[in-house]
Amino acid sequence: MNNRRRQTRLLLLSAAIVMAPLTSAQAQGVDAALERFKVLFEDQGISINWKNARISGDDAVLEDVTLATAEDEFGVSNISFEDIVDDPEGYRVASISMDDISVDGEENFSLSVRGIGMNDILLPNDNVRDNYGGFIFYERAHIDDIRVYNGDTEVVALTDSSVTVTPASPGSPMTYRGLVDHFSLDLSMAEGSEQWPIIEALGYQRMTGKIESSGTWDPENGQLELTANNFTVDNAGTLGFSFNLGGYTRELVASLREIQKTFAENPEGDNSAQGLAMLGLMQQMSFKQAELSFADDSLTGKVLELVAQMQGMSKSDVVAIAKGAVPFAVAQLGSSDFTTAATRAVSTFLDDPKNIRITAKPANEVPFALIMAEGMSTPQGLIKTLNVTATAND
Repeated sequence: MNNRRRQTRLLLLSAAIVMAPLTSAQAQGVDAALERFKVLFEDQGISINWKNARISGDDAVLEDVTLATAEDEFGVSNISFEDIVDDPEGYRVASISMDDISVDGEENFSLSVRGIGMNDILLPNDNVRDNYGGFIFYERAHIDDIRVYNGDTEVVALTDSSVTVTPASPGSPMTYRGLVDHFSLDLSMAEGSEQWPIIEALGYQRMTGKIESSGTWDPENGQLELTANNFTVDNAGTLGFSFNLGGYTRELVASLREIQKTFAENPEGDNSAQGLAMLGLMQQMSFKQAELSFADDSLTGKVLELVAQMQGMSKSDVVAIAKGAVPFAVAQLGSSDFTTAATRAVSTFLDDPKNIRITAKPANEVPFALIMAEGMSTPQGLIKTLNVTATAND
């Protein structure tokens, strides 16, 4: 019996001796990952510190975390990491989540944020970080709820915000999709102002809607495309914007990061050199296409009716006056072709408000250097250079 006990104790002791270096190695790996997390934030001009790192296996909890920039500082309680593993490209983390945030601001304003987290994260090494945009890469991020209060009044609310990203692979760009499933904006704070009667007449005392965004980036050829960025207000319409640019390369990402870091370190100082450097970097990019659009959902009719009421006219009279004013206003841009297209588009839209869009799509991509030079010398020429046109109800 005694021999069995001795053998059991020897076995347990042997196991402890064997496992001790492994446990130590795990802790060291987690510590290194946390330090990498800190460095990546600091490169964005954000200092992140914590009073204690509670490590358990491949998991960790940063306790009493403080985020600070050169101008502000606030606490975010705890940040939790799950399943940290070493990877040839850096450190992989299954999930990172943050405790809910509540901040009291100035002039009776306060902010609350709940359900903050990321999944499938890479804390990239320096040699690959610019393949992922230069910062922490994640495949999904979410915030359940953001609310801004003025006293007891909820001024702004955003719920179910998320971003999903797929990493770039040979022959395929990085893609992303962002969504704010629901937002609300209380405009009652404007009550008593000159704008309030208009807000009230249009019925937008409290606006609701959603925000959708999507795009791609190819680190191999530097093509950056915002395929959609749509801001929808219920019972009003959707304002959309998209663009396609060239030259947003890994090298440009690295250079922009260094300039951003310098700005963040000295925000109140003389940053004219960094500003010039930023302009220089932008000239490495090129313009391919951009579009601004509006899809109506009753806003246009409401505005026309309100203007008609305020002017003591009929709605058709207001439409006729607007149509007549457009050619004179647009002619100031110095392009007869665009004046004709814009006049036709506005007339079509006012007769039957569905959608209207302004598109810039040159036959060949235009270097930003040329755009900047022409914008300073003969800005009217940009209409032709960028091939700007307008259409409606297409």
